[in-house]
Amino acid sequence: MAISEGSEAARLMRLPVNHPDITWKMRCWRECAAMMSHYLARGIGPGYEHGDEIEAKSAVLETTVDNLDKISREELLALHELLADAIKPALPKSIELFHHDAQNSRMNWLAPVGAIRTLVGITFGAIVILIAVMTTEDFGQHYYKRLLSQPETNTLFSLIFYVCLAALGACFSVLYDARRYVVDGTYDPRVGSNYPIRILLGIMSGVILSQLLFDSLGGSFGPQVPGTAEEIENSRIGRPLTALLGGFSGQFVYTGLQKLVDSLTLVFSPAPEDRLAEQERMLRAEMAETNAAKDAERAVKGAKLATELATHRNNPDRAAEIVDQILSVAVGQQGLKSSFVTDESTDSILGRARSVLSLGEVMLDVLPDGETTRIRGGISAITQRIADVEALLDKARSSEAAAIARDLKGILDGDEPVKQTLMTSARALIGPAQALGLISNPAGIALSLLLAGGGLVGPARDRLQTLILNRRYTPQMLPPALVNENTVLLALQDPNNAAFATLLIDAGLDTTNNAGLSDLGVAITAGDDDALYARFGGNAEREAFDDGLNTLRGSILASIVEVDLPPDALEAAGADSPSKLMRVIDALRGTPESESALHRIFILTDFIRETRNKPAEGLVKSIFKRIAEEALT
Repeated sequence: MAISEGSEAARLMRLPVNHPDITWKMRCWRECAAMMSHYLARGIGPGYEHGDEIEAKSAVLETTVDNLDKISREELLALHELLADAIKPALPKSIELFHHDAQNSRMNWLAPVGAIRTLVGITFGAIVILIAVMTTEDFGQHYYKRLLSQPETNTLFSLIFYVCLAALGACFSVLYDARRYVVDGTYDPRVGSNYPIRILLGIMSGVILSQLLFDSLGGSFGPQVPGTAEEIENSRIGRPLTALLGGFSGQFVYTGLQKLVDSLTLVFSPAPEDRLAEQERMLRAEMAETNAAKDAERAVKGAKLATELATHRNNPDRAAEIVDQILSVAVGQQGLKSSFVTDESTDSILGRARSVLSLGEVMLDVLPDGETTRIRGGISAITQRIADVEALLDKARSSEAAAIARDLKGILDGDEPVKQTLMTSARALIGPAQALGLISNPAGIALSLLLAGGGLVGPARDRLQTLILNRRYTPQMLPPALVNENTVLLALQDPNNAAFATLLIDAGLDTTNNAGLSDLGVAITAGDDDALYARFGGNAEREAFDDGLNTLRGSILASIVEVDLPPDALEAAGADSPSKLMRVIDALRGTPESESALHRIFILTDFIRETRNKPAEGLVKSIFKRIAEEALT
């Protein structure tokens, strides 16, 4: 519908989409109008499966933006959803921004958004200033020297020269990124505010690199004060080049400075023996405080029992019970004092610590960033203490090394985050597995997963991964020789496939015809979904048909995995049949908490095996075994 100039609709169309006068409904309509224009201009319509639906719903765009009360919210949102899907990977707000700019800006030919046009302007200005500076008198005789080594008359021009070079490098980097966002239609207006910051960081990085760090880089860049013709030529190229590179990648200079700070920190940090003395002092103080508190608690308890014994002298049975309690308190106190005498060898402690580090590094590679903060802290603490012990052993100071090794042992035996994270995930599976009552040792389910994955290779391992991690099926997982008519029939009889089985039977599948069932199995394992839909789909929606087909294929896959499972995996979980163990695993995928723990454990153990990390694998197996054995005892 045409909009007359000067009307309220024209005014609203000229306003930016984030203007206070623009309601959410106006914004949604404007995004729909922009996406429709983009949709038609790109020629998506004829081949897109929802093209007819978009054409039918696009009638809402005939209403002007100031009369949106005539359009229902549901109609507008339905069209918005269809168009957003049609223009992917482009984003609705990006397309609306480009569309609005094209209609309201005379400079749209330069760039489709104002922030990028500003970048182009800065780039052009830096080039002009650079050319002007390079044409000044005597500039070529001094520009390659440090600013502090140049005559006062040239210092300002040289500074402007290097600032402009760094700005050009930064603008090049930012414009290159912005170009990709524009081409893909994924430009986010919020990113525009980040561009000036990146340019300023680039300018600072370029100046720092070319003026402060260049002379310490060495190599082909030459010395601080070049002498030979070759050295002068290298410096003429090198210093301006470092300014350009510093502007292009501010992260490079930031990383270099950060490493320099880290190095200085190590220089001024306390020596290992000083850290040892402080750690030993704190450890002794903590042990003394703990012992004093527990001794006081036992003394109070012993006094109460002595008083109670005096009142029950005439009751031999009760008096005997009280005496036993008094003896247990005394033995507990002696055990507390002697527990610090038993020492584990330093080599054994270091071996355990290295296994924990190995497992922690795997976790950092596998787990999401949000779950690794505590693990990083634990790894850092263990790494520092291993380094301290090894440094003292190198100096033949074994007694001091043993003392700090005991501190390390306390960390390993306590709430160490690497092991605690793994144990938390393993124990999260116990409750849901126990509730089913299908296996006798639910605490062994994590160990069972480890043994199952370790005992399978090739397609068998791929089948287990697909079931547990919901990965995409490929025909290589199910060779036709593994699937026969009985396999298909049992899968169709699964209650989860009842509705889909009914659809297949209504479409002509004869479940008493072995040849027909065998053909169905071949088509399912071959992944020929289009042919299956053409034969059995009928009036069913394609999406619903595909969901049912994938569930049926998953049942067939599970029946084959049951045959693949190694006996020790069944034994670890106390499962008397593979089908019961698979039913437990399937149930664990039913809740977000247990599914997350299941995925985490399987991905972690799978990664350990693929990288052949024996220390980490041994530690994981020992942790899972301990959890399984604790439940049995």
